[in-house]
Amino acid sequence: LGNNIDPVDMAEKYGMDAVRISLVMGMTPGTDSKISEDKIRGYKHFANKLWNISRFTLTSLDNTSDFSTVELTESDKNILEELKTIIDEVESHFANYRVDLAGETIYQYVWHRFADEIIEKSKHILLGNETNAILSRKFVLKEILISSLKLLHPFMPFVTEAVWQQLPKDIKEKSKLDPDMFVNEFMALKKEWKDIPGLKPFFKLMPPAKGFEKKGLKAQFSMGGSLGYRKHLINELLQRMI
Repeated sequence: LGNNIDPVDMAEKYGMDAVRISLVMGMTPGTDSKISEDKIRGYKHFANKLWNISRFTLTSLDNTSDFSTVELTESDKNILEELKTIIDEVESHFANYRVDLAGETIYQYVWHRFADEIIEKSKHILLGNETNAILSRKFVLKEILISSLKLLHPFMPFVTEAVWQQLPKDIKEKSKLDPDMFVNEFMALKKEWKDIPGLKPFFKLMPPAKGFEKKGLKAQFSMGGSLGYRKHLINELLQRMI
């Protein structure tokens, strides 16, 4: 009818990350995914927000990478505990095959909690004269950024990868995860999914993406394989949708 949105056109206009995450968000099981140019444009703004968040965090770190002597303040301990809760929530949504809720959870946290609240309050702390409070907050900002990049990577692989490459080398090395662990986990989940009646047609129609083997994982996911199997799952879901 000529009234459908062309993902290629939208990708050229707003970037593939914006198109990718807009297709996944709101994708409630059993319903059609609602997509519009306004929705895609909104996630383009989110990609820009993530880039600005990352730039602020990296500038604030100011080449600080040794946090061995940091003593976390009580408020920073609470922030990290909250981050752990968010990570667990995202993990739970993925375990229940609710990719849409996993994306919505991390989206809300990054934009409305990390950007709007934590970073705004951090500006005053970082301009203060309490050395330990500054180091503590730098550590917290680093941890939230790294976790956010890893959680968002399956949804927005390009901008998260670009930011990841800007991290100091020693921080990247310390933050990498074991790629073999994620491949093995993916293969185990894949076997489990094949036994679920509702997903059997999915595996019949969509063979695994070419090149997804253990030996090639490090080359495919330079973020150390972090959530690589989830990125692969979203890739296949999007191939079915487009």
